[in-house]
Amino acid sequence: MSRQRAIVSHRRRCACRDAGHRSHGAAGRQGETSSLDPVQSLFAPSRATFGRLAWVPISAVACLAITTSSLVARAGSRPPPPPNPYCMLTASSTSTLSRAISTANGTFDDCRINLTSNATIDATVPAVDSFGTVTITNSASGLTLNGSQGLTLNGTHFPDGGSFLTPAVVFLADTGVTTNSGTTSLLNGILQAGAVNAFSPNSDYVLAAPSVSGGAPVPGGQLDLNGFGQVIGSLSGGGSVVSVATGTSATLSTGADNASTTFSGSLSEPPGTTGVLALTKTGTGTFTLNSLTNTYSGGTLISAGTLQLGDGIANGNAGTGAIVDNAVLVLKQGSAFTLANPISGTGAVIQSGPGTVTLTGPATYTGATLIKGATFLGGATNVFSAASPTVVATGGTLDLGNFAQTINTMGLAVGTLQNGTLTGAITSAGGTVSAIGGSASLTTIGGVTLLNGLNGFTGGATIAGGTLQLGNTNALLASTALTIKPGGAFNLNGFNQSLASVSGAGNITLGSGRLFTGFDNSSTTFSGVISGSGGLTKAGSGRFTLGGVNTYSGLTWIQGGTLALTNGSAAGTGPIAMSLNTTLAFTGTGYSFANPIQFVDQSFTDPTIDSGPGTITASGVISGAGALDKTGTGTLILSANNSYTGNTTVSQGTLEVDGSIASSPIVTLASGSALTGIGTVNSINALAGSTVMPGNAANPYAGMSVLGNVILAPGSNYVVNLSPTSVAGLNVAGTATISGANLTTQAAPGSYNTYGRYPLLTASGGVNGTFGNVAFTGLSGLQPEVTYDADHAFLQFVLPSNQPQPGLIDSLNTLAGDRQGQLITNRVLASILGGFNEQINCSNCISGFGSIGSLSAGVHGRFGLTDDIYVFGGLALAHYDSGGANVTTAPIGVLAVRYDFTELGSSRPFVEIGGEASPWQRVKYSRNYNFGSINGTGTGSANSADYATYAKLGWVYRITPQDEAGLAAEIWRGWQRVDGYNEAITLTNPVPGRINSGTDIMNIAKIGGQWTHLWTGVLDSKIETQVNLGIARSFDSHSGVGASFSSATSLRGADHEHSWAEYGLRVGYRFSRSSILDVFIDGTLGAKPIGNTIHLGTGYRYSF
Repeated sequence: MSRQRAIVSHRRRCACRDAGHRSHGAAGRQGETSSLDPVQSLFAPSRATFGRLAWVPISAVACLAITTSSLVARAGSRPPPPPNPYCMLTASSTSTLSRAISTANGTFDDCRINLTSNATIDATVPAVDSFGTVTITNSASGLTLNGSQGLTLNGTHFPDGGSFLTPAVVFLADTGVTTNSGTTSLLNGILQAGAVNAFSPNSDYVLAAPSVSGGAPVPGGQLDLNGFGQVIGSLSGGGSVVSVATGTSATLSTGADNASTTFSGSLSEPPGTTGVLALTKTGTGTFTLNSLTNTYSGGTLISAGTLQLGDGIANGNAGTGAIVDNAVLVLKQGSAFTLANPISGTGAVIQSGPGTVTLTGPATYTGATLIKGATFLGGATNVFSAASPTVVATGGTLDLGNFAQTINTMGLAVGTLQNGTLTGAITSAGGTVSAIGGSASLTTIGGVTLLNGLNGFTGGATIAGGTLQLGNTNALLASTALTIKPGGAFNLNGFNQSLASVSGAGNITLGSGRLFTGFDNSSTTFSGVISGSGGLTKAGSGRFTLGGVNTYSGLTWIQGGTLALTNGSAAGTGPIAMSLNTTLAFTGTGYSFANPIQFVDQSFTDPTIDSGPGTITASGVISGAGALDKTGTGTLILSANNSYTGNTTVSQGTLEVDGSIASSPIVTLASGSALTGIGTVNSINALAGSTVMPGNAANPYAGMSVLGNVILAPGSNYVVNLSPTSVAGLNVAGTATISGANLTTQAAPGSYNTYGRYPLLTASGGVNGTFGNVAFTGLSGLQPEVTYDADHAFLQFVLPSNQPQPGLIDSLNTLAGDRQGQLITNRVLASILGGFNEQINCSNCISGFGSIGSLSAGVHGRFGLTDDIYVFGGLALAHYDSGGANVTTAPIGVLAVRYDFTELGSSRPFVEIGGEASPWQRVKYSRNYNFGSINGTGTGSANSADYATYAKLGWVYRITPQDEAGLAAEIWRGWQRVDGYNEAITLTNPVPGRINSGTDIMNIAKIGGQWTHLWTGVLDSKIETQVNLGIARSFDSHSGVGASFSSATSLRGADHEHSWAEYGLRVGYRFSRSSILDVFIDGTLGAKPIGNTIHLGTGYRYSF
C-alpha cells in the first residue's frame, strides 16, 4: 500500500455521504439482505455477473451496489478514522465482471477489488470513474484483464466541493495477465502497476494532457510503472509516465502493437532519483516524442521500428540517459536542439529537421546516418559515430562544429559538409564541402560538388564521376593530389587553385582561373581536356605530362621541373613561360607546336627543350632573356623568327633552324649533336664530333645565314648538299674558322657546270684555315676539288685551262657603263634641285615637285642675299633604273651659290658654284654574260654614295619683258663609291662573281642654253614656257668595277667616255604673280649606257 498511496497526493478518507442509509453488518454474507432494495438485488444469484461477490465492510458505513449497468459505490454515513479506511469487493471463485466500476455516487478512500481466485474483468466498455483509488489485487493465481475495448479512467468529481478535479486511480496489484487490446484511455486518472507487466501489451495507452474544465485544472492521465517493468502496445497523448517507486528501476516498453503514435507528455522520475525509469521502443511502428519535458535517466533502447524525437514543429527529447539504437532514431526537431545523450547500437539515425540538432554526447552506433533537410551540428570532438556510414542528402548539412570528427564513411547526396576536421573517406554524388580539414579524402561519383572556404583535408581528391567545382580561390589544400578519372570534371569556376599533383583522363574547366600543380614533386600524366581562358602553372621538380587536345588560351608557366606534351595542342593556344632550370619536353613525333615560348629568367641553368626521339616543329616565337638547351635524340625545328637573347646549346639530337635565332649570341654544338636548317643564326661553335649541315628536308639545297662568326672545331663535321644549280652552304657575315674540320659534300644527280665554282662556305669577314678530311659523293666522272679565297671555300672542277673568258670581261664592262649611267642620272635629278627648270633671272621662291620615270619627289628653294648673290638648293628622294643599276632608295641634296652682275643691266654674265650629295643609296646591280655555251645573269645588292661639285659660267639676256635667254658652260666632277657584294650561284648564274668595292669617277663638260617666254594675250598672260638644251661629254673617267670568278683570279671593268644631250621643257600656269603651277619633262638623249631617259613631273612654285 505504500506504493499506492504515493500516487495520489489528494487522498482522503473513504466515507459514504448518504446519512439516511443504514450500515451493513459484520460479514455481508450471501443471502443476507439489506434494507436497501438495490443492495438486495445486487446479491440475487440471477443478477450477479461477477460470480460470488461479497462486501466486507470494515466500517459500518461503506457499501457497494450493482446496477444493471455498473458496479456502483453507495455510501451511508462517514466512516470512522483509520486504520479501517476502505471497502473491499471480494470474488472468492472464478468470476467475470462485465460492468463498469464507478464510485460516482460515493466517496471512497481506498476501494479494492480483491480477486481471491482466478477472475476476469471483461467489460464491453470497462471504465473506472472514481473519485478515490480502485485497487485490483489477486491473492491467488492471477488476474486476467482482457476484452476488445480497453479500459478508461476518468475522475470527474470534486473532493469536498474543492476546485481540483480528482483523478481516478487504478492499482493493478500482484501478478496476473493483462491482455486487453482496446485503447486504455487515461482521461483523468492514474493507472498504477503493482507487478511486472501488469499493463496490457496489446493496448494503446492514451494519456490525456493536463487541461482546465469549468475553470478547474484537470491533471490528465498518468501511467505509473511504480518500479515494475511494463510492456504496452503503444503510448500516445499528452499525459505523463512516471515510476514513483524509488530505488527500483523500471522500463516501459512500447510499440508491441506495431502502431505509430506520438507522445507529447512527459516521462519522468521522482525528484532526486536517477535511473528509475527507462524506455524501450519495440514493434515496427514509429514512436514520436515531441516534448522536452522528458527527464527520465534510465536510458532509451530502440529495439525495433523508429523512435522519433520531435514532429517537425515541436521538439522532443529522450530523457538524459544513453540511447541504444538498434533500429531507427529519427531527429525531427522543429527548432534548434541539443542532443546530449550518448548513442550506441546497431541502428540508424536520421536527422530530418527542420531544426538544427547539436550533438554533444558521443555516438558509437554502427548503423547508417542520414541527414536531410536540416543541419546536424557537432558540439564537441568526435561526437559523431566513426562506424556509421553517413549520408548528407538534399537540404541536409553536416556541420562538424569546428571540432575534430571521425566518420569512416561519409557520403554526400546533394547535401553539405562543413566546418571542422574530419578523419574518413568522403564520397560525393553532389553537394557542398566547405572548410573541411583533417586526414579525410574526397571522391566524387556524380553531380556537382562545390568546394567552399579553405578545405585543408590531406587525404587527396578523386573525381570518379560528376564535377568538382571551386567556390573560391584555393578551396583545396595545395598539398592535395587530385585524380580525375574518365567522365569526371574539375571546374575551377574562374578561381585559382594550387595542387600537389593532377592526374587522370577527365576534363578540367579553368574559366578565367589558373591551375598550379606539381608541388609534391611527383610525376603524373593528365590526358583529359583542359579548357577556358585561364592558364596552367607547373611547379615542383617532377614531370607533368599533358596528353589531351587542350583548348585553354591562358599562359602556361613552367616554374619548375618538366612539362611534357604529347601533341601540338597539349598546352592550349596561349604562350608558354619557362623559368630557369625548367624543361619543356615533347613525346611522339611529326607534329607542330605553335605556342609562343618566353624565357622569363636568365641563369646558368638554362631552360631546356627536350624533343624526345621524334621530330617536333616549334612554330611559335621563343622570346625572353633566358638561354636554350636542346636535349633529346630527335629533331627540334624552330621555324619562327625567335627573339630570345640567351645562348643556345644543342646537347643532344638535332636543332633545325628554319626561322631565325639571330638574337641568341651563339649556338654551341656538343659532340654527337647537329645543326641544320635554312634560317638565320648569330654565331656557331661546333665542337668536335658535332655536325653542321645547312638545308632541310623540304629545301635540301638552301643555305643557312650566320650573322656573326663560325668556328668548326677540329673533328667537327661540315656537310653540304648541292645540286647543279644551288648549294646549301653557310653564308657567314663574320669570320669562319674551319681548320681541321671534316667536309662532306653530297651532290644530287645532274649536269654540273664545270666552269663554275660552287660556294660551300662564304664568310664576308674571311675564311680562316682549310678543311681537314674531305669527302665528295655523287660527282662520279668529275674532278671536284675544294679551293679557297679570302672569303670563300668553293667546290670547283679541274679544267684544262684557267684563262679568263671574254664573256665575263664583257659583262664587267657593261656593269661599269651602267654604274656611270647611274652617276649621270643622279646628276640630272640634282640639276632639277639646282633650278634647271627655272628662269635665270628669278626672284626668291620655293617649290615642291614630283616626277615619274625617276619616281622622285623633292623641294627646291632660292633666296637672294643681295641684289647680286643668291643661294639655292633642295632635297629629293628618288627611285630609278639606269640600265643594270636599279636604285631603290636615293636621297639627293644640292647646295649652290650664284653671283649675278645685275648692275650691268638686262644683258649680263653670272657665275655659279655648288655641289650635290647622295650619301646613301641602295642599289641592285645585274650583269648579263656568256660563258662558253652558258648564258647567265649575275645579281647582287650593295650600298653606294654619290658626290659631285661643279662650276658654271653663263650669260643671261632679257630680250623683252616676256622673253629671257641664257647660255652657260659648266664643269662637273663626280665620285660614286660602291660597296662590294657577292653574287649567289643560281640556275641563272652558274658563274657567280665577287664584285669588289670600288669608286667610279667621272668628269663632265657641258654647254647649253635656255629660253623662257611669257605668253601675252593667252589666258590673261598666265602661261609661261621654258626650253633647255645642252650637250655633255665625259672625260678622264675611271671605273671602279672589279671582280673575281672561279675561272679568273681578278677582272676589272674598262673605263668609258660618253657623249649625250640633256633637255628640258616646262610649261607653267601663273595663278598670280607669285604662284605658278609647272609641268615639266627632263631627260637625256644618247647611246647606252646613258640612253634616252624621260623624267616627267609637276611642281608648284611660290615667289616672294
